Amino acid sequence: MTTISDANIDNNDAQDDELAQFEEGVNSMLETGELDDALTVTDENGVAQVLPVLDDEPVSHLLQGVEELGGAANVFVRTTEGIAVLTVSEYSPEHTDDDAEDSVDDSASADEVLDAAELDDLEGND
Repeated sequence: MTTISDANIDNNDAQDDELAQFEEGVNSMLETGELDDALTVTDENGVAQVLPVLDDEPVSHLLQGVEELGGAANVFVRTTEGIAVLTVSEYSPEHTDDDAEDSVDDSASADEVLDAAELDDLEGND
């Protein structure tokens, strides 16, 4: 079983129509089972939590939808290139700036930073 967020998010009418069409497409793909391997986030009852979003929606809409699904979701993002599937787990709006600072890996030294020329060399660009 799969739950798609029906979060009441304010979009303009054109975005609402686009999102509704995208949600229908995701639902159709979910019904076929072709996305089963991508559904790694489930709730305590084993129900996959799915959140379809458009790539031009504000991140706040994404976070609101994830929060409404209990803080974790399989996020399907419609892009110009196709569909990106993201796994969002353990999102909580209660994290403080101190928590974010604690999770940043600041152990990189200046020796590990590549300039543009070095990056081009690694990529084989001359």
